[in-house]
Amino acid sequence: MVLLRLQSTVAGKKIMKLFCSILLFGVLLLEINAQKVEIVEADSTLLNPGNCYFSAAEGVNETIENTHLFKRFVLEVASPKIQVIENTYSVKNLKKYRSKDGTYFYKIMIFEPHLRFHVRNADLSMYTRKEDPVGYMVCLVNVSANYKIVEESEIKTNSITVEESKIIEHSKLIKRFVFNKPKVLDDDQIYFEGKNWSNLRDAIHVGCNPDPEILIGKIQMKLMELGYPVEISHQVDEKTKIGLFDFQKNNGLEVGGITKETLEKLGIE
Repeated sequence: MVLLRLQSTVAGKKIMKLFCSILLFGVLLLEINAQKVEIVEADSTLLNPGNCYFSAAEGVNETIENTHLFKRFVLEVASPKIQVIENTYSVKNLKKYRSKDGTYFYKIMIFEPHLRFHVRNADLSMYTRKEDPVGYMVCLVNVSANYKIVEESEIKTNSITVEESKIIEHSKLIKRFVFNKPKVLDDDQIYFEGKNWSNLRDAIHVGCNPDPEILIGKIQMKLMELGYPVEISHQVDEKTKIGLFDFQKNNGLEVGGITKETLEKLGIE
């Protein structure tokens, strides 16, 4: 009897030890998932320069309370890394930079053209059927080169030295998954709760359009001509959303968002 109890106790301890090991492994797995990082570099081919993209929250996974924790993340934009170097130019080269009025000058590129990510708030109501949608918009912005004009009168010796900035590492969009909300966030960081987030989808035609109200008015006009019950309000109202989504569904287009394909099908340039 004593031996049986002893064996039972030993077996219980083994089971308890196994259970603790499995629990610890689960916690470690969650932490590993929470530490995942997704990085998109500005010069990659994943996103197109000059375009904007959006991601909207599609809800929380409520089946198991904690299964969505690893989807909490901090979004951060890393600025390009720049190296400042000094270049010396000889006065002898000035002749090929002669201006129309006879003045000699240098037009020296002191900052290379580059791409930069920009995250901003935007009205996402046109992109989803949800009321008051939560999400963010990312734009990949073209930054033009910067030049320095040096006239002959500024050069006191036979040469001139100019500081030039070179891009050594491109801008990055960093999505860092976290287990808990960070206590402190940097100025360039935004925290997002654990939800079922959509992948980045094209939003160029509204998010980056210089006057989106004009575009929305054109869409409403076209939908009215096609018999959809919308009104010309130049605003993203419920009738416009329903009409646009129905048009996309009826024409085999991706539903949600003002895509290039949708505008082409509507005949809007």
